[in-house]
Amino acid sequence: MVIRKQAKIIIFILAGLLSVSSCQQAVYKVNESKQLEKVDMGAVVDEIINTPENQINILKYSLLLSKAVEPGLNIELQKQRFDNMAETISPKLKGITDPKEIINVLNNYIFKDLKFRMPKVKSLEELEFKHKFYPIVLDTKEGDCGGVGMIYLCLAERLNLPIYGVRLPRHFFLRYDDGKTRINIETTSNGKNMTDQEYITLLEPVLNKANKDGAEFGFMRNMTKKQVLASFLFSGIAIKDYNPDKELVTWEIMCVDYAIKIDSDEWSYYSFKGSVLIPLDPALKDQYRKALKELLKAYDLYHYDLSVIVKIAIGYFRLGDFVNSKNKCDELLSLYNWKDVEKRYDTEMVTMLIKMRDECQKKMEDMPVPK
Repeated sequence: MVIRKQAKIIIFILAGLLSVSSCQQAVYKVNESKQLEKVDMGAVVDEIINTPENQINILKYSLLLSKAVEPGLNIELQKQRFDNMAETISPKLKGITDPKEIINVLNNYIFKDLKFRMPKVKSLEELEFKHKFYPIVLDTKEGDCGGVGMIYLCLAERLNLPIYGVRLPRHFFLRYDDGKTRINIETTSNGKNMTDQEYITLLEPVLNKANKDGAEFGFMRNMTKKQVLASFLFSGIAIKDYNPDKELVTWEIMCVDYAIKIDSDEWSYYSFKGSVLIPLDPALKDQYRKALKELLKAYDLYHYDLSVIVKIAIGYFRLGDFVNSKNKCDELLSLYNWKDVEKRYDTEMVTMLIKMRDECQKKMEDMPVPK
């Protein structure tokens, strides 16, 4: 999924230093038959929406979306690569009916024979577009959960195997599910089978603390094919040129709006959109209202994400709503142990949040009492 520099961005916002700058938006005309023909992303999205779920082909539509961002992409060549992979592995799967054995064969082929792997980075913040956009990952063999995950998923689709995408906040993994047997597949760890509880405990401990399994927020469920395509559009394409220091993020917002058009129930799309809309100038009240509107949508869909709550608190503070700002700060204190927060972010952010909460309290005390 998209890995954003959350700690730095939040600190910049708190300090009033966040800025964004210009980027160009490309719009292309749909035509899959010619390599250099440009593709209109909006037309592809409309076709995805209007196509019945059981007729959606993830490889076909993800390649069309990819060509909208990389016009020189040869779709037929990319399809042939998956055909070749399927032809290579099919004999190895012949006669195998045990789901565990099927996954073992796939894992050996993907991670040992083809040598797909997680990039050697010191932190997830170092992951780039080239690690998330799977047509590039096909060449480099280095991809994150989404980059390698999409390749694995498209190959499984080509082989007619019951493998699905599954999401958590900031993460994407796969699951074999034939209705009787469920096997999770962690593509950042050579296809390791992790339990649902291990995912929750390791990646979203606040849900564990709240005794939630994530299902009510759409996590840990098998994704539909359309949801996978929306996720790819968001995490694999929208971030092509993303830089939190840019002023205009026309391309990113366009892609996220398209993702929302396909799947309006995913909180991270609104979180991202709200984040990039936050203005540098605290005086831009209308811009803050727009950003806050998106962040509140994200919160309604998933109200356990620290960064969303922090940005909502900041938005209320900038708009002079100190009661709601302090309430959000208090909510963070009740949800998170500050030591947990420090591990995920840093003490500077924690210090600034506490300062903002105290400032809200002071301003509330200074407000005149109604007579």
